[in-house]
Amino acid sequence: MPTEERDNDLDSVLNQLERSAEPSQSPSMADAEYQSPTVAQLEEHRRPKPSPVCAACPSSLWFATPEHLKCYCRVMQVVTWSNEEPKAIVACDGILLSQD
Repeated sequence: MPTEERDNDLDSVLNQLERSAEPSQSPSMADAEYQSPTVAQLEEHRRPKPSPVCAACPSSLWFATPEHLKCYCRVMQVVTWSNEEPKAIVACDGILLSQD
């Protein structure tokens, strides 16, 4: 293979590596496109505070009764939030998996 052709191939590979190494935009609550319809329809005083990342994750399954609100994560297969144990998950890789 001629030197010039090899240099062009090497430049092409290096350019691809540089592009793939650029930081990607990860989703945040502020710019999330998805919002749980169950959480969105709740009265303001029934919504989780602080709002967990699960409220913007398509992998979450929220369910409500007149007394209770819970979130089940289909990725981790656990209840991630309930009004009985209101511990807000503020970051989770599961939201990235739902974008594939």
